[in-house]
Amino acid sequence: MNIIKIIFEVIGYALNIALLIYWAYFIFYGGIWQVGNFMNIELEGLLRNSKKAYKSTNGKFKVKEISNVIQFDEMGYPLRLVMIDLDNGTVDHVWRDTTEREGDVVLEWTKI
Repeated sequence: MNIIKIIFEVIGYALNIALLIYWAYFIFYGGIWQVGNFMNIELEGLLRNSKKAYKSTNGKFKVKEISNVIQFDEMGYPLRLVMIDLDNGTVDHVWRDTTEREGDVVLEWTKI
């Protein structure tokens, strides 16, 4: 009989810890807590706008400069080196799909 009580107490403690972790996640990161179809609680979260905990996923960026350098990937598609301005103000260099234009320089890699 004592073993059954101990098992139920351990299960109760585990469920309490899981509920505490869920509440902490809800408070820090936000979400919607819904009960049936009639009641819901929506919370933004304390860390939602923190730069470490939240990263914008809208994928918007502006192309700042386009180079005349292209290279071909392993499937033969041309890629152009461009500088993009991300939402947070940083500039990144990426290779984007492109078409060949007159005056382009083809970048070729050689193994040393």
